[in-house]
Parts: sequence; C-alpha cells; structure tokens
Amino acid sequence: VAKPHPSGPDQRVRMDRWELAAALAQAERVRHLLLLTATPHNGYTDSFASLLRMLDVGATEGPIHAPRILRSTAERHVCQRRREDVETWFKDSPERSPFPERDQDEVIVPPTAYEMDAIRAVEEYGRRVLQQASEGTPQNRILAHWTVMHFHKRALSSPEALRCSLRNRRSRLRQRLEKVTAAAEEAPIPVDVARANVLDEDTGERLSDEEAGQRTERVTYGTPEELNAELAVLENVLDKARKVTPSRDSKLQKLLETVLRLRLGTYPKVVIFTRYVDTMNYLAEQIGRDKRYGDAEVLIIHGGLNERQRREVFLSFERAKKAILVATDAISEGINLQHAAAQVIHYELPWNPNRLEQRNGRVDRFGQRKPVVTIRTMVMDETLDAAILKVLVEKAARIRSDYGFSPPYFGDETTILDLMKQHDVRLGPKQLSLFDAASPSFLDTDVGRVCYPTDPEDGTEVGRVCYPTEKPQDPFDEETLERIKGDSFYGQTHVSLPEIERR
Repeated sequence: VAKPHPSGPDQRVRMDRWELAAALAQAERVRHLLLLTATPHNGYTDSFASLLRMLDVGATEGPIHAPRILRSTAERHVCQRRREDVETWFKDSPERSPFPERDQDEVIVPPTAYEMDAIRAVEEYGRRVLQQASEGTPQNRILAHWTVMHFHKRALSSPEALRCSLRNRRSRLRQRLEKVTAAAEEAPIPVDVARANVLDEDTGERLSDEEAGQRTERVTYGTPEELNAELAVLENVLDKARKVTPSRDSKLQKLLETVLRLRLGTYPKVVIFTRYVDTMNYLAEQIGRDKRYGDAEVLIIHGGLNERQRREVFLSFERAKKAILVATDAISEGINLQHAAAQVIHYELPWNPNRLEQRNGRVDRFGQRKPVVTIRTMVMDETLDAAILKVLVEKAARIRSDYGFSPPYFGDETTILDLMKQHDVRLGPKQLSLFDAASPSFLDTDVGRVCYPTDPEDGTEVGRVCYPTEKPQDPFDEETLERIKGDSFYGQTHVSLPEIERR
C-alpha cells in the first residue's frame, strides 16, 4: 500500500490500494494502526515515508515527493528485524535456528542450433515490427519496443510460449487485414503496463500478467501491405519455433535428465516456477510423459484458479509421497510452502531480483523443516538472460549476504540498460540493439526530461507530459544501500530472545 514513486514533483500517481490505506489511516477513523509487511524497501525514500506518514506521529518532514525521515521519531514506531538479527539470537541458544541454510546456484544451458535459429528469427522479426511502428505515434513506437522485448523473453522461456505468442499475434494481424475490428475492440495496453510486463514488475490492478502479455502481443501497426509482409515474416519465425521440438529443447532436456532428477533424488517434493502459463502447461505435459517421473504426481497452479482450487492443489502436493508442483508467480506472494517443500527450480530468470526472492521465500522461511533449502535457476547461455544474470542475480546475492536484504530494483524505463552500462556487462550487437530500442523513446535527453503520452489508456495521443528526470539510481550502489538501511532498518536490538522467552 506504499505510494508509488513519481518521476517528478508535479506528477500525479494513482494506486487504489495506497489511496484506500491513506483514507483508513485518518485519525478520526481509527485509533490504532498496525502495518505489517514482508516486502522490502523499494529503493525510494518517498514510498517508504508514505507508510510512516499514515502513522501520524511526525516521523517525516519536507515535501511529499522529497521527504526526510526523522529517524529519532520513527524508531519509536518501527521495527524491521532482518533474518540475520533473529539468527544472532540463536547463536547463544541451545535451540537450532528456525531458518534453513540456502544452497543456491545457476544451471547454465547451451542452446541448440534450432533454438538459436528461432531466437535470431525473433530478433529479425522484432526489427521489422520496430520499423513499421517508427512512423506512428510516440505511444505506438514505445509499445512496439516493449512488444519486441516481450517476444524475446517468451522465446527464452520455452518454444511453446513463443509459439503461443506468435499464433496470438498472427490472429490479430489477420483480423486487421479482414477488417474484423469492431468498435468494441479491446483497448491497447497502457505503456506502463507493457513495460512492467517485460521487466517482471507488478502489472498493477487492471491486468494480470497473462492478460498484459496477450494484450502486448496484439498491438499491431502499419498499412495492409506492411501487415501482409509482417505475416510472411511471422510465419517464418513460427516455422523455426515449431522445429524446436521437445528433444531439441536444451533447457527441457537438462531439466528432465539432470536438474529435476537430482532434486527428486534428494527429497521427493520440488516446486518449479515459470513466468508464463504456456510454459507451465508445456512443462507439466512433458514431465508427465517422461517415464522417469511416472511415480511422481505432477500438479499445476496459476492465476486462473480460484482460492478453493488452489487450496485443493496445495493439499494434494502436501499429501503426496512424491510430487512436482509447476507454478506461475500466482503463488510467489502470500503462499507458504515451507511445510511441503524445500526445493525450488526457476525455469527461467526473472529480470526483477525481488520477484526471484519472493519465490525463494515460499520455502526459505521460518518454519522450514529441512536444514537446507536448494534453489536452482536455469539460464540459457549466450542470451540476454545470461548477461542479466551477472548484473542482477550475482550482485543481488552478494548484497543479500552483506546487508541482510535484497537490493531494490528500480522500475524506471532505462534501469536494465543503465545497469548494463554501469556494470560493464558485454552484450552482442543484436542484443544491445534490442535493449537500446526499448529505452530511448521515453527520454528527452537534451532537456533532461522523461515524457509520457498523456492518455495511454484509450489509445488517443493528445500530447506529451514531461517531468524533470532524476539521474538513474544504481540499486547496487553502497550509498543507496546505506540510505535504505537508514530509512527502514530499526532492529530494536535491545529486545532479546531470552527476555521474550522468559516473559
């Protein structure tokens, strides 16, 4: 319920959850207010201060967009205990720490020639989409960038996810050509939601991750002649994607032959996370067909299931002697699996380390019965994911070890590209051009402004509204991390476990 961070002092931000919480927190409505969270500081002082402001105890001062937190006041009302603080208590205790150790590693998978052909075809197709959109409105140009990135991420997830996306776009292109575009046609996806979908951020309260992806795929541009030419190129990409059969799918074969077999040999329960429903269904089907896993129950959970259905799946997973749960991020928040599993496989790399940590936290948490939690992340070599791994995951793991919390991931339009440049991660020419395409349309670098279409929801381009842009923050910078620690960490170390137990 924290207030979203604005790009400038005059930008209005809206989020129903924040507005509801602020209204409920008014003194005339409530006498006592208790705010509980396991979500880390997002890197912006103004967002964290918006929570302290709800307490109405004078813990902040200054303007809303650039507040200062008065630590001496805030510390009387805030306790944020890190895991290492609790573990310190147990060093002098005869009891074992209630937290498991973490065995975390990456599995780098060399792609097959068939997979690289499909990935290169997606890159070439992306260039055509960007070219067709280049003469359109600023909003269409921006959406085209995120559409291209979305297709690339789907290709890195699984060949089935790519095929489903290509078929979805082919259907929309044919509708456009047949003029089956009724007045009630679905509205284009808002730019910020398309961006959040690619960067693995929260897509907000209007669209689910799956809906955001499908909408992104169906944003088309160009004349009938251009659309016909795009269809021809798309069919070529689809043909190459069809050639990536399960036996030619290097990541799937690595999962079946090594990663999953080793995990189930250690402990008979494992959770496989994937970003997309299409990949989830593909994995569940392929695992179910493999005779090596004939004695394991294969279960799935995704955002389309209601609460009752999810509970039934959880109970089946918990009761099974040997089980594999394939799930999307629908269970990455608020669902605790520490009593049912101690192993997680990430089938692809989330580009947002907070999403990765939320998933890990389903099993690596207080109450885990096993002394060690095992986490494996599968990454295709020679791809964007492999480059991002070096920036996000490896550095995030180091900071988590040094600071006791994961670094925040700033959701600005240029964040990933900025991090690549700041941390000297080398990309191939085609990969770099893909990243470059996804960023500059937002920025008016001559005057140091960030600009947005004024009406991204209904597709009309009334104009552009611009705000002064801040220098991109580095979430791995020591000064940034120390500021976050000063903002939010009030360990209340004078409270000790022995005293709690005595009382």
